[in-house]
Amino acid sequence: MKVDGPIWHPLIRTKMKQPKKLPWTISSLCDGCASCENACPIEIITMVETEHKGFSIPILKKYEDCIGCGKCANACAMGGIAMTAYISDAIEKCERDRKRFLASDFTPWERSE
Repeated sequence: MKVDGPIWHPLIRTKMKQPKKLPWTISSLCDGCASCENACPIEIITMVETEHKGFSIPILKKYEDCIGCGKCANACAMGGIAMTAYISDAIEKCERDRKRFLASDFTPWERSE
């Protein structure tokens, strides 16, 4: 999904350009601490439980709203999130993660428990 020109950001209510980098989650390095989730200023990262009970990993629930600030990657002491300039690859990964872990009707304000 490539966006040309500015896009309207619903949470910060301003026009913005597509970020130059997006977060890439590396679940094998994640220790489930949720530092990335807490560091995200626009709350697009959520921790989801994996098939291993009691272990959660981060996914981007709304990559479309990411501002590319890198605070999530900076907060991760384990290197479980890296910023990548390969935007199309990161978007594909985010969509796979959403399909795998989140309900199809998911919005950042309504999550089925």
